[in-house]
Amino acid sequence: MWVPRELEKIAPGTAIRCVYRIEEALEGAHVIIMLRVQTERLDDPPLSANDYILLYQLNAERLRRANRDAIVLHPGPINRGIEITPEVADGPQSCVLEQVTNGWRFAWLFYIC
Repeated sequence: MWVPRELEKIAPGTAIRCVYRIEEALEGAHVIIMLRVQTERLDDPPLSANDYILLYQLNAERLRRANRDAIVLHPGPINRGIEITPEVADGPQSCVLEQVTNGWRFAWLFYIC
């Protein structure tokens, strides 16, 4: 797998692996970062919502594959029930609200400067 040199420098000696299933990616993960599906920008989505949920949604069953102390992040706003189920988004491992709050604080400070 091709990896940008900058990424290799972040953690020398750390194995970087490419996987094609979310279940594989979650195995033993300590941090899970989900991204927002920008449905408003998709005229002809490559996947239906049902297929996206089937293949990529973070739900409680999939989260159990991660480290039991893993944290869940998402930049917000969440398309609830699409990227993340409500039980995970509002669950004890979710740091989404803190991430969104701190992101807005950072953006505001950047704007002021």
